[in-house]
Amino acid sequence: SYPTDTDTFKALTGVNWQPLRRVFWTVPERKVVDCVRTVLLYAGGDDLRDLLPCLFELLQPIFPEAMFHLVVGSFSRNLDKLRHMSNFFGSGSPMHLHIDATSTAMKRLMIDSDLAVVAAGQVTYELARCRLPSILFGTADNQALNAVGWQRSGVFPFAGWWSDANLFTSISQLATELAKPSTREVIVKSAQNIVDGNSMRRLLQYQM
Repeated sequence: SYPTDTDTFKALTGVNWQPLRRVFWTVPERKVVDCVRTVLLYAGGDDLRDLLPCLFELLQPIFPEAMFHLVVGSFSRNLDKLRHMSNFFGSGSPMHLHIDATSTAMKRLMIDSDLAVVAAGQVTYELARCRLPSILFGTADNQALNAVGWQRSGVFPFAGWWSDANLFTSISQLATELAKPSTREVIVKSAQNIVDGNSMRRLLQYQM
């Protein structure tokens, strides 16, 4: 809830006011490719629910020719497991592990990827700014508004919560649908109209 004294307080809400990290203010146009060749996986810095290994194993058969970029923090409890998985494939690994990726590195990954499967946190606004077709899932209660908002907007589909028995089935079905370039094209066009990258400039102008 927000203060009701509008003479003293003014709540600036909605996606138009959502702050973006500076590197995301300007992004290139996105061209939708025929085949998904690069997939970004992110379940929060700590991957609290230990989902990244499962997501990779689920999606790799759907996109057998793709390179998977898994982003995780150095404090994640499953970091050793992810390193072991990456090393298991050797030099030809379809899995690239990114630890403590900077904002610049994240932007590059989003721009270069064809599809993302991510937790529905603040990163979703950066995904929308980069117009990256994405499948969302929930790992924490504070992601509920994002999950509902993006689904209602028609931009990003929400597969469900980490505890849902059918979560992976839902992600698999959505991934199969998003393998179609026509489906990804719809998301790209929708995202373009949602996040314009000018939220911080808008805020500064409002304060002036």
